[in-house]
Order: sequence, then C-alpha cells, then structure tokens
Amino acid sequence: MRLPSPWLQGMVGAVALGGIAAARLAYESEHRATPAPRAAAAAAARLVVVETEPNDTAGAAQPIARLPVEVRGELLAGDRDVFRFRIDEPGAHLIAAWMEGAARARLRVTRADGSELTSAETPERIGALALIRGDYFVTLEAATKGSYRLMVEKRPWVRGLDWEPNDDPDHALELARLEPSATLETGANEIARYRAVGWWSRRSDVDCYRVPLLVPPTGADFRIELVPPVGVKAHLVVYDTGDPGARINPQRLIDVTGTVAGERTIVPALGERSWQPEYTMCVDSGGGENFMDSYTLEIRAFTPKGPFEFEPNDTRRTASALPRDVPVSGYLTRGDVDWFRISAAPSPRMRARLELPAGVSAQIAFFDEIGRERERIRCQAGGSIAADEAAVAFIELRALEGGNTEKPYRLVIESLGSP
Repeated sequence: MRLPSPWLQGMVGAVALGGIAAARLAYESEHRATPAPRAAAAAAARLVVVETEPNDTAGAAQPIARLPVEVRGELLAGDRDVFRFRIDEPGAHLIAAWMEGAARARLRVTRADGSELTSAETPERIGALALIRGDYFVTLEAATKGSYRLMVEKRPWVRGLDWEPNDDPDHALELARLEPSATLETGANEIARYRAVGWWSRRSDVDCYRVPLLVPPTGADFRIELVPPVGVKAHLVVYDTGDPGARINPQRLIDVTGTVAGERTIVPALGERSWQPEYTMCVDSGGGENFMDSYTLEIRAFTPKGPFEFEPNDTRRTASALPRDVPVSGYLTRGDVDWFRISAAPSPRMRARLELPAGVSAQIAFFDEIGRERERIRCQAGGSIAADEAAVAFIELRALEGGNTEKPYRLVIESLGSP
C-alpha cells in the first residue's frame, strides 16, 4: 500500500487487528445491520458535551475526553470553535466528522503542528480520514450565526475500508481479498474475489483502489459490481498501469456511469492482461449526493467456461478475437457495444448465428477488412438469427434496448465451403 512514510509504523497495529478475517467481520457487520439500528447504536454511544468559550484558537481548544462525541454549540458570524481530541490506541483509525444545524459551515481537521489534513463544507462531511496515535484538532467556522451539533466518530481501520486520501491512482489502496466461490452461475471458475467499503463524503470525492492481476495460462476476466448509496448514480473508471520503462502512461480501459440512482453498476467481463501487474479502479458519484451512507465495490476474477468476449472491446481497434466454428459468449449491458475480429479461413463464406438472452435486444453489423459495412440486422430480446455472409472480417454487436449482466449471449461463426 502506498502510504505516507510517517504513518507506516501505525499500520503495524492495524494489521494486528486481524487482517482479512477482521475485514470480513467488518463487512458482515456493515451489511447485516440496517442503517436505522446502526445509527441508533452510534447515537447511544456518543459522549454529549456543550461547547464552552473561549475556544477560538488551538491554544484555547476545548478538549474532547473520548470518541464518539456530540458537541452542542453556537457559532456567531465570523466565529471559530476549536476542539482537541487524542488517539492513544495503536494502529490506524478512520475518523468521520460532520455538522448538523449550521448552514455553510466549514470543518477542518489539523495536526498538532497546525498542518491541515482535510476540510469540508456542510452538508459535506469528513469521512474515512485515516489517523494514527497523536493529538488532532477540529475547527468549525461559519459566515452566519447558528446553533450546531458536531459529531466525531472513530473506528479501527482494516484492509478493504476506505482510507483518505485516496483520490487518485497514485494514492490507490489495496483491496481486501476474500475467499473465492467454486463457480459462478455461468459455470466459470472464480479464482479471486476482492471488496471495498467506502464513503463519498464530499462533493467530487473520488476513491481509488489497486487490484492485482492473477492471470492463469487460460486467461481470466474481472466481474466488477459497484453498489452506490441511495440517491447516487455509481461511476467507475478502470486504468491499466501503462509501461513506465517505455514511457507509456496508464490507459483508461473502462468508464461507465449507472443509469439509475441507488442501483448497482456492473462490468460483467473486463479482460485481465497477463503483462500487467495490476489495474486501478476509481469510483465516485456520477450524479446525486449521499454523504452519510457507504458504497460497496466488489471484484471477482474468473476463468471463463470456454471462449468469452472481454472488455474493453467497444471499438474496431480493441475487437475481441472470434475464432470460427467455436461458440463465444459475452454480456451486453445497457448501451454496450462489442466488437469482434473473425479469424481467417480458406473460404470467405460464413454463417453467423446469434442467440440473445431475455431483457436485451441488439443489432449485429458486418464489416470487411477495411471497415466498410456490408449488412446490419436487428435481433429481438431472447431471440436468435442466422445470416450468411462473405468477405467479412469484423462484427459489431450493439445493445439497443435493455441489458443483461447475468445471462450471456452466444455468437458463433460457422465456416462454409466455396460455392
């Protein structure tokens, strides 16, 4: 994990919290409990204190005895309230801080030397800020008068939880690795599974994660699922590592935004490249706001059962290989486009057979070697077509209506003899 060097010693304690087992326990706790009981339990555990003046400088900061805490106070126009808290436990801890009541108030968290760690303006919150043992300050400022309630909470960090700052690929976090299942519903063999839980606690908040590539000789794909909080559209971008030795910058492989707020976004088959050590996946809000609730990112690596299309293949330049006389499976998500390059054969004649799953209609188009379109045919959802073609080198398959990330389509090119 790429962490600032002063924090490395604190990470030893975090690993001692239980590693993957602790991460799995954290995930189970996060997803089995409903938001209302979790909020009620957190409120019951908070220490409630009343803000006292003077506390407008770090030297006069009001001490907080323990976390979690709820501070009740009032800000005057141009006023500043400063609070001090300390972390004594070993390891890394995630701090969340937010305000209720005061409009357009700013929160800042600083170190003891005065350097700022992060800030947010209400209704944004400070979420998943990673801190280790030491003294810290929370400063509140507002342009208008108003009463407020300041909440500050703390939880131990384990791998797989969001850790700020991780807003760009250079600060991407490792994901927690979980036990793989034996097979997926499609019959593919799952070889690895990873998960992260995080929060988009500020506008334009981006969280990036590193996913190692474990590619067997038969090849492998990733299935990616991003479940956003209520009211938010999920946005996912995937980068490769490029080639620093050859001065090749990382390339964007996938950029997809969910169409419905609160619903998961799925990339069903992203191809793993054997020459790449890892991919970086960055997630954020593609529309809407929910600063309190968490998202979940889950990645499954699997070896397909038979030939399979893999993303990115949405242009002729990135077309997937399509061997003759061998059925190839793939997924069509909403608005998806899959390109294939057909293997050469002695005879230019062929028959294309396409079978679509329920829930997605598509259009299949045939192109010659230099990209000239020869024919375009529409196929209804759950239907099939067969088309005889000649001198075709590329096929474009385009989703027209709907999408299906659970059931694959089936495409096969049958070789035909000379007429």
